[in-house]
Amino acid sequence: MIRTIALVALAAGCSTQGLEDPRFATGSTTMVVAKEGPVLYSVNVDEGTVARLDADAGDLSEVDVGGEPTRIARVGDELWVTLRTERAIAVLADVEGKLEVQSTITVGAEPFGIVATENGKRVYVALSQADEVLEFDGRSKERLRSFDVMDDPRWLGLHPSDKVLYVASPYGGKASWIDLVEGNVFPIDLPDTQRNTERGEVELTPRITGDPAFSVDGGELALPMLYVDNETGVDTIDEPDRPQNNGYGSSGVGVSRMNPSVVVIETDPETGIPEWDEDDHEAVFLAATVIRNGGRGSEVMRSYPSAVTATPNGAEWMISFEGSAAVVAVQRKADGVSSRGAAVKPAVTGVAEPGAPGGSREVFTSPSEGGFVERPMRVILSQVGPRSVAFLAEETAYLHSWLDRSVAKLPYSEAHDEIGDGRAEFGMNSLEAYTGRRITESALSADVEEGRRLFYSANDARMAGSGAGISCATCHFDGRNDGLTWTLDGQKRQTPSLAGPVDQTAPVTWADEVDSVADEAMITSSLRMGGNGLVDEDALKIEAYVAWSRLPDTELAGVNDPLVALGKEVFERDEVGCAACHSGELLTDNNSHQLYGSLPTQTPTLRGVSASAPYLHDGSEPTLRDLLERVRDGSMGDTSSLSDREMDALEAYLKSL
Repeated sequence: MIRTIALVALAAGCSTQGLEDPRFATGSTTMVVAKEGPVLYSVNVDEGTVARLDADAGDLSEVDVGGEPTRIARVGDELWVTLRTERAIAVLADVEGKLEVQSTITVGAEPFGIVATENGKRVYVALSQADEVLEFDGRSKERLRSFDVMDDPRWLGLHPSDKVLYVASPYGGKASWIDLVEGNVFPIDLPDTQRNTERGEVELTPRITGDPAFSVDGGELALPMLYVDNETGVDTIDEPDRPQNNGYGSSGVGVSRMNPSVVVIETDPETGIPEWDEDDHEAVFLAATVIRNGGRGSEVMRSYPSAVTATPNGAEWMISFEGSAAVVAVQRKADGVSSRGAAVKPAVTGVAEPGAPGGSREVFTSPSEGGFVERPMRVILSQVGPRSVAFLAEETAYLHSWLDRSVAKLPYSEAHDEIGDGRAEFGMNSLEAYTGRRITESALSADVEEGRRLFYSANDARMAGSGAGISCATCHFDGRNDGLTWTLDGQKRQTPSLAGPVDQTAPVTWADEVDSVADEAMITSSLRMGGNGLVDEDALKIEAYVAWSRLPDTELAGVNDPLVALGKEVFERDEVGCAACHSGELLTDNNSHQLYGSLPTQTPTLRGVSASAPYLHDGSEPTLRDLLERVRDGSMGDTSSLSDREMDALEAYLKSL
């Protein structure tokens, strides 16, 4: 009944469709264009600045805005920027060619995505650590409404009708849409996909990995996705006489462990309502062969997509791949015709038969047999760490690369023409972005800077095998975790968060006695990711980056709340037993303990624990409350003596850490 009411209200409330300015950003983004003139505005997250670049004149300036500017939106004649560490939004104005901070608005824990209506009347902000989306009056700056959206809401997409807001989370492929007329929140079902393996068909797990976008006419929403096989085991035991598989590696473009795609959801152009049947949603396969170095070498690009932008002419989606230093232009409508001809039969690839030293045999599914669709696409090689594409005119596109801190013009017209003419054939030389303009200078040390580039790279042979499509950041998403559990050496292992001082909690990892983050980087790159050249100096730089990363700003951090104080007292009670293992400043004894029949498991730090779901080494408990209820049996500490209020207090205390 609620759903029916929402449909009627939306249909009655809007009779127009599409954008007046087709360049206007419908999704959260790191770069926007000015209302008038050839000007681009982009955020510099590490430097705490927003840059203004006149693309014609080349004039560049910056303004300090505060901690971790993350996303930016054009709100009427202003710019609103989320400040992730400030719990605030900075409001900027462009005054005679210079940016000025007009005011700040206090919001909540870790504001991330931000979008606005084209007329500037409403602004929406995702508070990732508060599980909340806020609505503001774009003119008075007054907070109007809030919506509960669980599991770390980050990325936003606002339909051109201004009646529906889409919200996406990095955990578990969770997406929702908010009926802005009635205020109701509904989940979105994503398409099912699968992969063929030696053990049979495996359902792939969907993850949303970046900023979405609507088509200019409002008829489609595009979500950047990564479909992963986290069930099939990987053997990482390094013994001289033990054959090794190729970890997460692959050598073809069929469905493998890591499968980048854009999920296209059909929406009503006038209301923004999604089609209810998930069969109407398409997962467009994006793995592609990339020809580099003037045709002298190639690789399979399959890392996660970080953002989608709709082209103003409605012909393509522009999709950035921050781990592969590339942008893909993919045809929006392909009329059911595959860009690569007939479906390819599942191929068996690998360098050796099962059990033979040096390799393994893997079965790859063709995209169509795996539940994906294919469309013509063109790869554009770019600067390092591409995130957002913005258009100054119908065929004038620019790219913001956050790791390279640059803005560069893209050869969009060439890509568009080749796709339209049917010349976007598999194996052609890739196009290349124009030389980028540096928009700021790095505020990081050289080791942290280089360590982070290695951490995010899926196309550096030191870190990963060609075609693996994986980087450290693929699983340790945003330097934290992906919310998934993986099978490693026959054991279920939840991806631990790397936020905060992980180097101070050695030994690291869940079960193995690994002495440092640098040692783990060497193990992971060679045995799981297929890298072949990481040296100690490189690994120490990755360790420097991980040590530099901050803890999450959890919702209750620093809050003076009696319930949190009671929870701390409960935590420290001897009969409850939490503090017996979770002790010291980092709340870990850095020791191993036998739990639930597993191998001895390291005690993790509890700092930032509320931002690291799911819980336990095997990810078997989805929430902190589930975990606290489970240990009423005394299996890990003992909460059996606690009242409901004491359980609430203990949970609140953990969320404050």
